[in-house]
Amino acid sequence: MQLTLDVMDERRPRKTRSGCVMPGVPYVPGSETSRRAAEKLAPTPKRLQVLRVLTECADATDNEIIAACVQRWGVSPNTPRARRVECWRAGWVECCAGERNGSALWRITALGRLVLKGLEQ
Repeated sequence: MQLTLDVMDERRPRKTRSGCVMPGVPYVPGSETSRRAAEKLAPTPKRLQVLRVLTECADATDNEIIAACVQRWGVSPNTPRARRVECWRAGWVECCAGERNGSALWRITALGRLVLKGLEQ
């Protein structure tokens, strides 16, 4: 069995000869189920916004992430929290020790930085 990796376009998953959809998420070429699972983890523009905010802020609450995304990109206030949850499930962000104003603090992980770095090159 061979797993493959490559870099993808930030806007949508790109099919490559090696059969990869995004950096860090391998899938088995020829397996439709494996490819679809990798596509679900693809870094969409909205997920990347959350990662960029956390790169700049170090630690932030959901409300701070929402405020930054709304101010910078004019997104719906309902979107950033859902994208942060997706980033957390992908292992790109983690909950920090401590809280601010009764809310959990979030920060980008090493894997999240690799995802951003791979797409911004």
